[in-house]
Amino acid sequence: MNFAGKFSLRVLAAILFFGGLSASGATGNRVDDEWLREAMRRCSVPKADEKVLYSTEFKWGMSMQDMKDKFADVYASGKRLKARAYFDEPSGRFILPHSTSTSTQKVRLTSQFLKSVKLHVEEALKNHYIDYVMFPDMGHSHLLLPKSFYDREVRPRPVSEMHLAYEAMLASPAVKILYHTAEQLKVIDENKELLPDRHLQWRFYTRNLVGDNRGEGQMEIFRALNTGANTAGEEHAHGAHWWGGGFNISSSSEGCFSYQKDGKTYYFDLSLEDLPYDPAKAGDLAGGY
Repeated sequence: MNFAGKFSLRVLAAILFFGGLSASGATGNRVDDEWLREAMRRCSVPKADEKVLYSTEFKWGMSMQDMKDKFADVYASGKRLKARAYFDEPSGRFILPHSTSTSTQKVRLTSQFLKSVKLHVEEALKNHYIDYVMFPDMGHSHLLLPKSFYDREVRPRPVSEMHLAYEAMLASPAVKILYHTAEQLKVIDENKELLPDRHLQWRFYTRNLVGDNRGEGQMEIFRALNTGANTAGEEHAHGAHWWGGGFNISSSSEGCFSYQKDGKTYYFDLSLEDLPYDPAKAGDLAGGY
């Protein structure tokens, strides 16, 4: 293909992405943001030899210095989330792969959802709710669904159509996204008492971040102080249907989507798959509080 052909394809892809419609209630929104256009350029289809980020990269009970050192190491390593999102030029959409035991399907993402996640990251950093965008801190999510939405869009679908359920969930402005932060940060001692550090205590009490899916960056903090680690779950969902299988995010210098921290630009990736275990290394599986 010559240069003119490549240029035309990119223009067509942009038009389709920003102005098109997708199925199952997921609508494409017109957004004139340079960060999204940059993501279209950066977010290529994963290559077979792309480095994968494994759960054994991290450990439990990390100190703030551990977190700082590990973030710098992983960010520069080129390791990225398995089955990460990518930009599909023919359709003009960002795609998240969704795999079952029999097949892998495409979940089409809206610009509204992507902007929501970007703003969640930036608001969390600005307010010191998090320190790093990676699994040990802010790296995985759960979804809070209105019960009527769950009954209509999710519950009736067979496993073979679960990618369409995800497409609807990640597109709906009525859905909220809950992040468990400080996942592997040590904030309590062996006696289950909070460590005598003001920042660590702040992190403990603010670790259940809930963001909107309207692209507005609105955030709430849920409490679950009846649990040992202040970990919100189904009983703390404020009447919503708890959907445990959300998405994962992780920073990488090669990542797709930009975010700002202390005046600098960083990048992160998105995936529906949890961090896989590296069978070549010993260590704990990445789990959750």
